[in-house]
Amino acid sequence: MDNTNPVTKWPFYALTVLGTMFLWGGTLLDGSMQHLLRALHGPEDYILPGTQTHLRQVFTGIYWPIDYLLDVLVIFFWEVADGSHPATSVIGIYFLGQLLCVLVNIYLDSLRNGNAKSFGFLRTTIWAMIFQMTGIGCTGAIWALSYISSSPLSKVSLNLSELQTASMAPPNRVVAIVPSLALGYICTAIFSALPSPTIISYDTKQIALVSWNVYPILVLLPHWLLSTLTSSPQSATPRRSHIRAVRVIYALSAAIGTFIHIGVVAISLSTLLFPMLFSPAYLDELHPASLALPPVSITQGRTIGDGIRSFFLWDQVFGYTSAILVALKAYEAACTAKGTGFSWRRSALGTFVASAVVGPGVACLGLGWLRDELLFGGKDEEGRQKK
Repeated sequence: MDNTNPVTKWPFYALTVLGTMFLWGGTLLDGSMQHLLRALHGPEDYILPGTQTHLRQVFTGIYWPIDYLLDVLVIFFWEVADGSHPATSVIGIYFLGQLLCVLVNIYLDSLRNGNAKSFGFLRTTIWAMIFQMTGIGCTGAIWALSYISSSPLSKVSLNLSELQTASMAPPNRVVAIVPSLALGYICTAIFSALPSPTIISYDTKQIALVSWNVYPILVLLPHWLLSTLTSSPQSATPRRSHIRAVRVIYALSAAIGTFIHIGVVAISLSTLLFPMLFSPAYLDELHPASLALPPVSITQGRTIGDGIRSFFLWDQVFGYTSAILVALKAYEAACTAKGTGFSWRRSALGTFVASAVVGPGVACLGLGWLRDELLFGGKDEEGRQKK
């Protein structure tokens, strides 16, 4: 498939339109947008649901546009983090685990030699912030289309040696992804999920929510620092050094994503197998249909939290589909260069099955791992490096 062929672009156009329609169109129709605007521009100061605490007006001291947008994010995610909507909170936890795996793929690809100019770490950080502000299901396809149109990693015209060179990344910068995401993404998510007011105050929880929502910046800074303080030693086998480094981050992130996927699936299935363990309210909230099936019908919500479940589910559908298509394109290029053959039908089916077993984000990550193993792993490749 040629990257310039318009036929390869229409799925991304469709994903962008559908993602915008279901995410933000749904938010408008179910009343969530009206609740948000009323909270921001109502005649009285907004009181956070379930509390007597007012929404913070100052985070950075620059109200427009920074503090205004941060207020939007606090209002939007407050009822996800406060536990008042169990289904939405569980979906949020699931989202965190799967998005982590997608981010590892995206950040890793930004470090590869072939993407240094077009999709470097800084530009990827900007895209991650756009995803936070708009939803990856809305703008993920735009990123995907831009990526496959310019990145050599998705070109089937490169030979094996060219693709291997373009696909390698500095091992020290690769390994630095792990602590950077741990600090900027995982720790801030845990911070924002701490119960309030028993452990942290409502005011502190607002700061915690802001810290997670700007995680791309909090990932960029430690990654830059760690990459600056460390260096990759000269290696006689750079390809082996590369595959060893990427295996570390693939394995760690896949383990986290799979663990959360299995945990959420187990809890949800328990409502069917052991209903006596749950109160009636939780039986409905944690039912598999509530956690896995995006709603098509529009239901008016009393608060913003009532509509976030739909937003999260559709965000995952369109966002992860875009990320998986990018990973499949890159895997196709690797198979072509390696001469192993590639079938879109079989690969798509395998990815769908993997998504059901370990989650879509982990499946996306797995495609990246398979690609690296195909290009750099195996005894034959190691033997060539020794020679």
